[in-house]
Amino acid sequence: MPEEIGKFKRTPDPKPAPRPPPSIGEKAVADFLAGSSVKASLAGELPAVTAAPETPEAETSPLEQREVQLEKDLKKAEKAPEMTYEQKVKEHGLTIQEAVDIVNTMFDNNYYEREYKLTARYSILFRTRSTADQDRVLKRIEEDNLQYPASIAQLLAKYNLAASMQKFKQIDFTEKPFDTKLKFVVALPETVLRLLVKKLSEFDELVMDVLDDGAIENF
Repeated sequence: MPEEIGKFKRTPDPKPAPRPPPSIGEKAVADFLAGSSVKASLAGELPAVTAAPETPEAETSPLEQREVQLEKDLKKAEKAPEMTYEQKVKEHGLTIQEAVDIVNTMFDNNYYEREYKLTARYSILFRTRSTADQDRVLKRIEEDNLQYPASIAQLLAKYNLAASMQKFKQIDFTEKPFDTKLKFVVALPETVLRLLVKKLSEFDELVMDVLDDGAIENF
């Protein structure tokens, strides 16, 4: 009821409207000022967020994997300190005298051969390749106009293996024409081909290191 004051009537003040609950932002600021973390203040206020499923990585082919590994090996080699000639020879399990013998064999015969054990039953004999072998594979790359590194690497692996392979699985390839050896290589299972290419790579690295500049300096 209005309250009479002299000749005037005073209307009571209306009751204040209820204050709305603080927003998430206001609550976060208040909690921050009070010393609480913003994360704690938002707990239970925001809807749970479901993490998006991880997108599976695209599958890569064995050739692409080898390319990636080759790039890693090259970067690692660039960062590695330069080894001395003696250290390079030792890395291949050779003594200096054995390195001398290999160098002399290369100069005397124009090639060097070395056998590698594959299993208890099988081994393979490699021979260093000639300039004609190198010209053959380069000509094939130019003729096929290969553009992708993986395709070039695959062709090089098969051609180099066919050119270097002398004996394998009790088969003597010494006098067989290159095309015959290449057909044999192409027909090999992929896993066997990969193993033989790896062994050939070890052979090539050994010959390159033995015939490095240090060989001329030492001998």
